[in-house]
Amino acid sequence: MDYDYEPYQPPYSPAPSTIPPAPSRTPPPNSFAPPNPSTAIFNAIIQNNVGLLSSILSKTFFDLNNLRNRDGKTPLMVAASENCIDIVRYLSNIQSVNLNLQDNDGESALYQAASNNCIESVEILISAGAYIESSNKENITPLIIAAYNGNAIVCTILLDQGHANVNQQDNTNKTALTLAAYEGHSEVVEVLLARGANVDLTDQFGWTALMLAAYSNRYEACQKLLMHNADKHVATNNGKTAVALAREAGHFNVADMIENFGTDPLETPYGMPFSPNNYNNNPPSHQANYYNNAPQNQHIPPQDISDDNLYRDPYSVRGHMMPLERRDTRRVALQSRNVERRRSEYYNLNANKVGPHAGELRTAPHVKQDMVPRDDGSPWVIFSLIVTGCFCNPCLSSIGKMKDPNLRQAWREKVALCIIILLISAFMGFLTFGLSTIACQKKVPLYPQDILRLYGPQVPGQKVHIIRGKLYDTGVYFLSGEHRPIAPLSDADLNPIITPLFGSEIKDFFPPNYKGLGCQSEPKNTVCQQGDPKYHCHTSLASQRKLDTLFMHLFVGFTWENITNGDRKLFVYNENVYDLTQYLDPQNSDYWLGDGNTTQWLQSLVGRDATKDIVRSNNSTQLAKCFEHFKVGQIDGTTIGCFSTNLVLIIMTVIFTGITLIKFVSAITFDWFLSRQLGKISKKPKPDNAISHVLLLVTCYSEGVESMRTTLDSLAGTDYSDKHKLLFVIADGDITGSDNDRSTPQICIDLLEPQFSDAGEPEPMSYVAIGDGIKQHNMAKVYTGYYNVGTHHVPMCLIIKCGTEEERKGAKAGNRGKRDSQLILMTWLSHVFFNERLSPLEFDLFQKVRGLTGVTPDKYDMVLMVDADTLVKPDSVSYMVAAMERDPKVMGLCGETKIANKTASWVAMIQVFEYYISHHLGKSFESIFGGVTCLPGCFCMYRIKTPKYDGSSVPILCNPDIVEMYSSNTVETLHQKNLLLLGEDRYLTTLMLRTFPKRKMIYVPKAICKTVVPDEFNVLLSQRRRWINSTIHNLMELILVPQLCGIFCCSMQFVIFLELVGTVVLPSSLLFMIYLGIAAAHGQPVLLPLLFIAATYFLQAFLIVFTSHKPVYVLWMIVFIFAMPIWNFLLPIYAFWHFDDFSWGATRKIAGVDNGHGDGGGNVFDPKSIPMKTWDEWLLDNKTKELPVYSPSSKPVSDNKQNNFGSPSPRMMDKNEYNNYSGRLMGPRSPGVGAKH
Repeated sequence: MDYDYEPYQPPYSPAPSTIPPAPSRTPPPNSFAPPNPSTAIFNAIIQNNVGLLSSILSKTFFDLNNLRNRDGKTPLMVAASENCIDIVRYLSNIQSVNLNLQDNDGESALYQAASNNCIESVEILISAGAYIESSNKENITPLIIAAYNGNAIVCTILLDQGHANVNQQDNTNKTALTLAAYEGHSEVVEVLLARGANVDLTDQFGWTALMLAAYSNRYEACQKLLMHNADKHVATNNGKTAVALAREAGHFNVADMIENFGTDPLETPYGMPFSPNNYNNNPPSHQANYYNNAPQNQHIPPQDISDDNLYRDPYSVRGHMMPLERRDTRRVALQSRNVERRRSEYYNLNANKVGPHAGELRTAPHVKQDMVPRDDGSPWVIFSLIVTGCFCNPCLSSIGKMKDPNLRQAWREKVALCIIILLISAFMGFLTFGLSTIACQKKVPLYPQDILRLYGPQVPGQKVHIIRGKLYDTGVYFLSGEHRPIAPLSDADLNPIITPLFGSEIKDFFPPNYKGLGCQSEPKNTVCQQGDPKYHCHTSLASQRKLDTLFMHLFVGFTWENITNGDRKLFVYNENVYDLTQYLDPQNSDYWLGDGNTTQWLQSLVGRDATKDIVRSNNSTQLAKCFEHFKVGQIDGTTIGCFSTNLVLIIMTVIFTGITLIKFVSAITFDWFLSRQLGKISKKPKPDNAISHVLLLVTCYSEGVESMRTTLDSLAGTDYSDKHKLLFVIADGDITGSDNDRSTPQICIDLLEPQFSDAGEPEPMSYVAIGDGIKQHNMAKVYTGYYNVGTHHVPMCLIIKCGTEEERKGAKAGNRGKRDSQLILMTWLSHVFFNERLSPLEFDLFQKVRGLTGVTPDKYDMVLMVDADTLVKPDSVSYMVAAMERDPKVMGLCGETKIANKTASWVAMIQVFEYYISHHLGKSFESIFGGVTCLPGCFCMYRIKTPKYDGSSVPILCNPDIVEMYSSNTVETLHQKNLLLLGEDRYLTTLMLRTFPKRKMIYVPKAICKTVVPDEFNVLLSQRRRWINSTIHNLMELILVPQLCGIFCCSMQFVIFLELVGTVVLPSSLLFMIYLGIAAAHGQPVLLPLLFIAATYFLQAFLIVFTSHKPVYVLWMIVFIFAMPIWNFLLPIYAFWHFDDFSWGATRKIAGVDNGHGDGGGNVFDPKSIPMKTWDEWLLDNKTKELPVYSPSSKPVSDNKQNNFGSPSPRMMDKNEYNNYSGRLMGPRSPGVGAKH
């Protein structure tokens, strides 16, 4: 939904025009090459010192095309981007220098010079022959980036001298004109139009330059486009014209101008923000903005709204400091994450709106657009339809009661996910059990002595013969008359020959097909050559086939001891055993394989595995084809198939066990060494101005008085300075818990000591909420005061979401969910940080917080998020803040959450060890790498902003990327709903890690809280359903973040992948474990998997001994092991089948009907219903409305009731009251501010 105010436009600091000179400690090269010549080369380039560069190159012989810095930039690129024109000219004249090389982002030297408005460098490169259409990875050409950055002269040079294609389009089909118009670079627009730019070209979403200019409030650019015959009637892919887009964005003056263009060319629309010299369309001063937006008949007393009075007001946003302008870079600077690495910045535009915020600069890699509406033809949707094709929509609608198509699609996606989980589990089972069964078909050997014992001539029963190491059931074949001797001989002549050979080798009767084997020679004096009719030489194809039918799938086995120490001359080749005893007998005269050299070589093979020697020798490979004649069996050992499968199992076991060991060692290291430094509090006292200001956010829903009092008492009673912490409580609607005698908001009000004893009821203020339709409009009341516990007197701000006037007539008025409560704070901080337009609630909140604490909200550096049923230890906040202050790269952290009701029931007891191990094993391991993947919403701290070396700040939690993604109203798919409706706390962590992959998320074990866990099984079932499902979907998001530390198996990405797989195969892993136990009991070889399971659990037991020093946790582990069927089977199976259940179940019960939150009933939200103004506009507006008018004839009024601001209500005053008005505007100073504790 697009709102009626100008989209967000952050005040990015411009990139420095030059890189600072090289440090003086880097000496210039003398008569010899410097120690680090590559660094010296780049330093010489930055200094634009051609002589120095030439001297270094003459002594180092560097290839200037291969010499690059860490960002892939060549010397020419660096010189061009910094406009070091002497160096650019020098390098361009070197024949070997390639002018068109690209850096890691695909940017050429010409591209970077055009981007940074380096006019001279652009001219030199074009003259030298640089490719004018060289584009980066997004197909952005130098002309496009120059137009986008407003470099009009560079655009002129590229077009006139380089003959660039003025209508070249990038990957999204946007042209230079499109982006220049969107940015409001009117001079560039005029240059492009004069050189033939197509004014009506559309991008991939159907947006023209006029549409983008209208949407982004570029009045002058729209005029120029219309004057060049831009078609104002063209519509986007979703049917919106430029006029409609301008009205949706709240730019009514632009919309009216476009709509009326051509009717009266001399007419100037009212309120046109046009200045001939204002090509960038920067916002005018606050007074101009105010007058343009103010009604014509409104009276504005000039003596009270002057700049001087406004900014000297101590109640203002900046107090006595300088006024904060939109593009002031001295206060904040939202830079690219690596501005040196990515100088060119580019807008991310989509079909429905221009970026998350219009004007927001995007850098590569772009922030992923998770919550964009999904295409019904996406591969995932098609797959879900295929796997659930047997369930037609009418069946699901009538039988399944799924009337809503979104419910049906969610059900289909749930089934598809369950099928994928089944396939993954089946694949893991196949790797564990099935692969070895298929690939490792172990052949059972029979040793020669065993064969004679079992099948010898004197042994009754089955009779077998051995033919080249294989056993054949030839007894029936010979003794039953199936084998007839050659006439005139009979069976009586054959039996005396066959019977003594039962159990022995008879390969001479069945010679191999030597020619078929490729053997070039044959032995002499064989049975076949003797021609004795009694022996019946079996060389026919029919006899060979008959022999194959008699094979018993058994072979003669030999051990390596038989090979090396036996009396026979045996050797091994390709796992087969060959006997050269007769051939190498000195009495043998038939050396049919070759001469004496061959015989000597064969002698060298005896007693070992000769496979390698035979394979490597070309001559012996041909000879090996005749070895079939000597085969007597196979070596008894592991086959290739068995070896491969065992190798796979060993690798898997080593990886899993290795990661478990690494986690174990890391957890021990973290507990013994690193955790002692985290949160270490300095004993040296700090001055007040050096202590960080902290917000203590408490979100509540239906909690009772005891829960609220416990949490607020613990937070207020922490040993952190009272005047530097602010209790920030948000009640999510008018909700009454099932066991409460009053609503939760009323409980909070009763616990609050008002800031003013005679304060009236605050007015509900509007803000843009999370919800569907009209539910996006919500209202809330802001109460300020103090929370008292013991000697602590802590400022407290209470926000109660009460809903619109119409909504208050129903149940659960104002309820929008916990994410909406968090976003009230996050959006407010973001708008304050960038001096953006504020909603009425945000302005009211700003004023009251400033009046309560004496500091502006931008002074707060961190926010502690706590659930309303959590007890925080007194020193926890100090430890958390100290950890943040020690390392500015830490953007979020959590403490240890312990269970307060361990023995409440068996349900609570089985959770004790699970809570302990998740912190001391999982989070400790992740914290070493700075990548804790889940900061629990019940007890975590985020950094709002972090300081930079130049005194500016970088927004972290209030970063527009974070706020925009977290505040998405487009929650349509199953994946999106599991992220935002069930696991919003974990998704916030995921967003932070994905947006700032180089910053840290850590675990501080010294910070401890206690919470009440579910003690009823149905509540645990509901809670773990949400946790498991949100965990799976958040891991799916994190696994796609390539910037996480490490590579492949040694990376957090791989660990996350294993965690994701481990989560989805939990049910099957329990079944595998049971099977392994049964198999081990029956003596089957399942040693490796059992070792892995034993290592996993015993290491956890050792972890308890090494970290907790409390033997009682071993008992808790035993309780946990007995509950394994619940943790590993019942809870995951229930969660998987309820992927499409987005309710909170039995976790929070309320009185009355719970119909969920955020359902707008399909009504359309009107963005104009919530006014949005900058802080100074709000202040001017309120001063004008509430300014008391002095009347000499007026009488004093005794009734001077104050509102919650502490400022008097509008009325007639006498002269003394009028003179003292500005002092009372600020109200009484809070007792907690400046007090010593």
